[in-house]
Amino acid sequence: FIFSISYLFCSYLAFISIYEIGYIINDYYSINFDENSLLKERVPIKVKSKNTINLWISVRLIIFTLICIFSPFGKFQEWYIFYLLLCIVFSFHNLIKTKDLKVISYFWLAFLRFLAPIIFLVNFHFYYSLFFVAATISVPYKLLSYLDGKELIVMK
Repeated sequence: FIFSISYLFCSYLAFISIYEIGYIINDYYSINFDENSLLKERVPIKVKSKNTINLWISVRLIIFTLICIFSPFGKFQEWYIFYLLLCIVFSFHNLIKTKDLKVISYFWLAFLRFLAPIIFLVNFHFYYSLFFVAATISVPYKLLSYLDGKELIVMK
């Protein structure tokens, strides 16, 4: 039980390290290059230094690398494929400008976010159940919240 909890913690820490890099990049570009960004109004502290951003990203990459080296997850190519997929989806989400496509990429980001901490801890036979829960409960809720935040739907 203790090993399972420690592996869950390591898995989540690895995931959030990579996921936050995507958000750091997204926020940086939104604040600095998007004239219509609502983020400029919401973010209380604007990061003006690229050195700070590079430090934040480096720390997260070091954490991810250490988890890959010292945990059993780093022994499986599926682990790296999963995180490569996450980076590809986040890059797509950060680089596209079309709101319709951002909604699609956000769906996949939310899906991967649900799966990441637990997918490598459960037996392969439970994957269908995980996918079902993610696709029918967790992701739609996050997606509606995202759509509302982007003013793409009216919730009354």
